[in-house]
Amino acid sequence: MDKNEEYFKDNKEFLKTKFKNKYVIVKDCKIVGAFDDEEIAYAKALDKYDIGDFYIDICDDSLPLKNEESASDISFTLLISGGFLVGAVIIQNLYSFMSALLLYLASALLFVNWVIKQMKKQKARNDNLQKQIEELKNKK
Repeated sequence: MDKNEEYFKDNKEFLKTKFKNKYVIVKDCKIVGAFDDEEIAYAKALDKYDIGDFYIDICDDSLPLKNEESASDISFTLLISGGFLVGAVIIQNLYSFMSALLLYLASALLFVNWVIKQMKKQKARNDNLQKQIEELKNKK
């Protein structure tokens, strides 16, 4: 767990009162943004910060996604709950998976966009340096 995630978890109760149902961006153990939409929060964070330099989470009573649920946990839940809850569990897990996948894809697209921008900036720098070298050669 990084320091920003730890800050969020240590202060979640206070943050829920101040930023209820908002997605907050934590950078250097400070709240630097709060948004109603998770995708907007990630987009804003990636505009300003490098990947891994911030943490985003929602200030509510929801539990974090359990990506490492074992098959025995799911089987036990299905066995106890009956047919109606079986469908709900499957739909919930599918929804969680699809949400995580969409978020990953959006993040990947934002990262690729950032890389392309950096490459264009580097090309412009290289072109400028090449031009300066040519000018120096012509002066000699």
